[in-house]
Amino acid sequence: MTSARSIRSSKRVLLSWKHKAIIALIAFLCVQAVVVAIAVADRVPPTVTTKDTTIQFGETLDVMPFARINDDRSDATFTGILVEPQAGTTVSDDAKTVTFERSGEYTITVFGEDESGNIGSGTFKVTVEPRPTPDPAQVATGEAQPDVLPFPIPEGAIGPAGGMYVVGQDVPAGLYKLIGIGERRGRIDVGKIRVLKHTLQDVDLNIAILDSLTVGGDFYGAKWVYLSEGIEFELDDVTVLIPEDAVPETLYTQVHLDGMYCAGIDIEPGKYLIQPRASSESDAGRWGVAELFDFVVLTYVQDVRNGSLTYGDESSDGDEVWVYRGQFLTIDSCIATKISEDS
Repeated sequence: MTSARSIRSSKRVLLSWKHKAIIALIAFLCVQAVVVAIAVADRVPPTVTTKDTTIQFGETLDVMPFARINDDRSDATFTGILVEPQAGTTVSDDAKTVTFERSGEYTITVFGEDESGNIGSGTFKVTVEPRPTPDPAQVATGEAQPDVLPFPIPEGAIGPAGGMYVVGQDVPAGLYKLIGIGERRGRIDVGKIRVLKHTLQDVDLNIAILDSLTVGGDFYGAKWVYLSEGIEFELDDVTVLIPEDAVPETLYTQVHLDGMYCAGIDIEPGKYLIQPRASSESDAGRWGVAELFDFVVLTYVQDVRNGSLTYGDESSDGDEVWVYRGQFLTIDSCIATKISEDS
């Protein structure tokens, strides 16, 4: 009897037909849910809508205003860009801006990814307009500056080799022209000089005076400095140092490459019309006129005049400034054209 009850008891734990039906229904519903999920899975990539644009040589392209990423089911994120041709272009670390070393037409491909891992892309054209091209006849007669970068390097130049120098030992004291030929941030005219030691190292000078000492730091194109006895300075391997007596006399009456120009050597003295060179309304051209003299240890700037010009300002045709012999004209995104003789 005990054995029979045990058998009947074990049979009672078996599932009834109702339980089996419920389990089967649950299984069926689960399978159906999986099938439906697979059938409606997000396999559609995000769309990337774009529009073409034109910029001026020297401007930085901000990609985001010209590409929009959308997805019909989830948020889509920007994942990167591809620039073709790649030669002569520099893409920022976050891949949102591009700079160009030369004019021409480029294709930008923008990539986006949605939450399901689908990747979409879109392309747009970028036309980089060339910098202003002077009249060849004016270049031949010295009236206009050639459209070349970097600036020509004459015989007698020091570098580009890099290294440290002591004024009075390695080079004599005097006026020098620096030319940058380095590639950085999409440009090919970057240079740098760094002062390591000078004779006023322990003297507390007014900060306003120190701010006027212009011998150190990065620069574009060309820069003039006065190096005093005892200065120790360092040049990187993309910067050329030229003594004043070795600088060729060009005496241009029109210049448009960024840099500093000496009146009487680089440009003719006289009155100049300064006009902005950039094509974007958010950009401005900047200019400055100053005299340099030896401030014991570094180059000190005096008689400073400067200004800025916003592109698209129809109320102004530019600034007229006098640059006298021995003064220095600095331009950034400007064109300077002589309009009157030095009196």
